[in-house]
Amino acid sequence: MTQALRAARSESKADFALGVSVNMETRSADMAMISPKGEKTHRITYGGPPGACRAGA
Repeated sequence: MTQALRAARSESKADFALGVSVNMETRSADMAMISPKGEKTHRITYGGPPGACRAGA
């Protein structure tokens, strides 16, 4: 994702670029931000949609 974000930022001549990718299978999200000061990435996991783990729901 970071390579695609770099390309999009360069192509649009933007100062900042922000990308988010969500994987429903692994229940994770990857985030990336590119600014003039550098690049940051972060990955989080989550428990899924509300009510997904409730018995009888």
